[in-house]
Amino acid sequence: MWEEELQCSYNLQMNDWDEFTKGCIFARTYEPVRAEGQMSAESVFQPNPAFEQLYPRLTKLLKKARLTRLQTARGERHLLGWTDVTGRFIGWLVFPPGYEGSYKASSDLHSDHKLLLNYFGGVDETSYAPELEQAIPDFGCDSQWTLNLNFWLGERDCELGIDSWDVYFEMLQEFFENPIDPNDFITFAVEANGNSSAYNKRDGTLILFAHDHAFSYVSPYPGCPSGLYTFNNCAKFSDWIETVAGQWSELIS
Repeated sequence: MWEEELQCSYNLQMNDWDEFTKGCIFARTYEPVRAEGQMSAESVFQPNPAFEQLYPRLTKLLKKARLTRLQTARGERHLLGWTDVTGRFIGWLVFPPGYEGSYKASSDLHSDHKLLLNYFGGVDETSYAPELEQAIPDFGCDSQWTLNLNFWLGERDCELGIDSWDVYFEMLQEFFENPIDPNDFITFAVEANGNSSAYNKRDGTLILFAHDHAFSYVSPYPGCPSGLYTFNNCAKFSDWIETVAGQWSELIS
């Protein structure tokens, strides 16, 4: 069935990978890479109604992507690619879809996250076209929350707790009216400098632990002098997904 849906030549398949490497400094660590087929993502991305209802923006974005199935030095990956407003490639290198349940934080993931993983495996690397900085005046971390992330959403990367900041987090406890247990949270996205986005594993509410940032879209966590923040107009994990999907949707032509 996979072979029947192939739409492009081997050279075109590898062209998306070559373009991806231009905007992702870590791409070469996946080589050697072998492309096994390229098609529209819509032909293989078939989410159930619950996914489409919870993640409508992401659903629409994924259905617009080109999908290349890759075998890499670091395992199977799927390359999702779009053409941006400058006519260049942008994309995500993602894990194959499917909640596996075998990783360190798997059993603690929120049900909305597990639903997501069943159809979208999470992002290992992203690639932006450098020309976007000139084409979009406000292009940056405020308008693109995934710009400097090391990973986001992948089941194997998620951690119980606030990444590696649990000790520092505990030092902040004296400022909270109600103590917060780091183990109530799942870290699902980590920035290159260690800033970590996490959600409460029970209700999906978000926090950002950031020791160094200049974001305008967060506010200090109530009672906390520094380090811990909430997202403005983005209360839950599903809201974060939809916000990011909307940000990427604005980049594509």
